[in-house]
Amino acid sequence: MKYYNNGKTGELDFCKLMDSFNSSAKLTSNLDLQYKDIDCILRDGRTVSVKDQSQADKFKCFLFEKLQVRTEDGANIKGNIFSCQADLYAICSPTTWFILDAPKLKTFLSENTFKEIRTTCKTEAFNRKYKGIGCYDRTFSYVVSYKALEESNAFLWKGTRI
Repeated sequence: MKYYNNGKTGELDFCKLMDSFNSSAKLTSNLDLQYKDIDCILRDGRTVSVKDQSQADKFKCFLFEKLQVRTEDGANIKGNIFSCQADLYAICSPTTWFILDAPKLKTFLSENTFKEIRTTCKTEAFNRKYKGIGCYDRTFSYVVSYKALEESNAFLWKGTRI
């Protein structure tokens, strides 16, 4: 369970960011919303999916999960960006926030060509160890530069991570 509990840093930082704008965002623990990849709800009722990517500044890009694969039997499901049902998509690096319109972001990713990468064997072994046998341990992701996101019609705001 510790594996999953460590994953709330970005969500908590997003709530602090909203507080700095005299707005508010509340974390949700509602499982129905979590299955829709909704992490926070803004005061105005809009829903937000929050992602935190620790290596993004190094490469000036974000990864967007296209497909998840269970290597045990080859089963696959669409990646979290395409299963996300939030209104907004907030993604952060160690220093920067991007807030995007989630439906427009999905369209942008579907209609353009981006480099794709997959998880390493080491990461897949880690996923099996911490998520358990039978998990979706391999992912294929789009690599999208900060610049491409800023120039997309999904882009809403970019700012410093606090």
